[in-house]
Amino acid sequence: MISAEHTHKAHLAILKAQFNFAMDERDWSQAQQYLERFHELAQNRSLTHIESHCLFAKLYFQNKKWRSTAVHLYLAIMAPYGTFRRRRGVA
Repeated sequence: MISAEHTHKAHLAILKAQFNFAMDERDWSQAQQYLERFHELAQNRSLTHIESHCLFAKLYFQNKKWRSTAVHLYLAIMAPYGTFRRRRGVA
């Protein structure tokens, strides 16, 4: 039987692959949609939460949106704190 954890990881992997394909095709709006869903699912796991913000920074960097790139790099640094607070029910 496949566990919920494996299903969750598979869904994240599929979304990341779809994001990468959209980036290769330079379909920025589609890439952002995949990434937003990836971020929603990744928030309760520190490493994938960090990865989601790094991918957002990559997307914005490709679009020359420097402020958004910087914001998401900062959020990548702060992501473990947000994940910890969310797990404790503080946020």
